[in-house]
Formats: sequence, C-alpha cells, structure tokens
Amino acid sequence: MAEIFISYVREDRISMEAILNWKKQDESLNVEFNTDKLLIDEFKKLGQLTKPIIEKALAGLLDKSNAILILVGNDTHNKAWIEWEYNYAQNNKLKVGLIRVSNSTGAPHPIFPNLPIEKLTLKSLKQMIKDWGWVQ
Repeated sequence: MAEIFISYVREDRISMEAILNWKKQDESLNVEFNTDKLLIDEFKKLGQLTKPIIEKALAGLLDKSNAILILVGNDTHNKAWIEWEYNYAQNNKLKVGLIRVSNSTGAPHPIFPNLPIEKLTLKSLKQMIKDWGWVQ
C-alpha cells in the first residue's frame, strides 16, 4: 500500500487532522498517511526537540513514504521545515502534491515547481492519488 507523508505547519494542523479523518471514514482511500504529529509531541514531552533529532525522525517518515502532500496555508511559503521536507522528498524521488488549506491565501513556497494547488477535498485528494498511478 502506498504511503503519503503530510507536510504542514502548526497553524494548519486542523487540515492535516481532517485528512487523517478521511482515511478513517472512507475505506476506498487505499493509502496510508505519515505525519510528524506524534513524533513532535513526544519529543516536546521529553525535552528533546533539537534540529538533528527532528531531521532524523522526518527522514525516517519520508523514507517509508511514496509521496509528500504539502498543505499550502497562509504561512507555508516562509517555513524552513517545509523546505527541508520538500528537498528531502525531491532528493529521494517522491511524488509531490500541493493542497490548499481552506480559507487561506498564502503563496506556496518559492522553491516549489509550478505544481497545481488542489482544493482541500476528499475528491481532489483521490484524484491526485489516481493521477500518481495508484488506483482509487
């Protein structure tokens, strides 16, 4: 089964959670999602939230993913971690998709190619997955 890493900024966590809920509600969504949500929360509890630890954890999640789904919100364009995740995905030849967070107007990060930015809907996510060659 294909795995998709969801790249998001803290302000867009609700949108990331919505995607995870789609997976629970729609059995036809035949992919798995990876996020840093649980890892970051755990590192904060342990007081170990350092750049090398975060990079290692993110690399592990991205290494087991086939694609990266970047949520484009109001602050995506100026976040270094989004850039790090995107560059890691590119270096490892992962498929890349962009989805616009509802009610946001922010620009995508300037390093992204001219990829289309899809709406945050289950239908558009399924179409993206289909376009990647994963039957839905």
